[in-house]
Formats: sequence, structure tokens, C-alpha cells
Amino acid sequence: MAETGYLIAPIVALAIVYGFLPQMSSVYRQFNRPLPVRCLETGDFASVLIDSPYAARTSLVGIPKLRIKDCSRWPAWSVCDRGCLKGEVDRKFA
Repeated sequence: MAETGYLIAPIVALAIVYGFLPQMSSVYRQFNRPLPVRCLETGDFASVLIDSPYAARTSLVGIPKLRIKDCSRWPAWSVCDRGCLKGEVDRKFA
């Protein structure tokens, strides 16, 4: 019985790596750069940095969840509701 576990574990690990790694790396590369978005509060364009490792991890269970790591409008507008990302997700994953 123990020998079977030693055989199955590497097969499952390879399936996870080859099944999930391409999806995660694609999302990581897509969001690992500054994105120009329109600030909903000021109407001007802003450059945001997305937490790309988080987006890659959450893409495994559906549409990636985006969160802002940095914004060109901060710290002056750091209390914004970050609604600018909603359009970005819809545009990339519609």
C-alpha cells in the first residue's frame, strides 16, 4: 500500500504543475506591469500596479481577483474605492 502512495504522489504533483502553471504564469505576466486606468474619482488617467502573484493564485478558481499594490495617484487619493479595477477585469476576461 505504501508503495502505491510513492507512485501516485509524483503523478499528482506533475498534474498540478502542468495543469495550473501555464494558467498562473499567463495571468502573472498579464498583470506584472503598470496598467493605465481611468480614475473614477478624478476622471484622469492613473497608472496602477497590480498584485500579480495574488491575481495568479486566484485565477485557479475562476476570474482572477485584482488588488492594487501601488497607484500613481497615491498617497493623495489613497482612500479611493479602487473601482477602476472593475473595468479592467471585465475588459480582459469577458
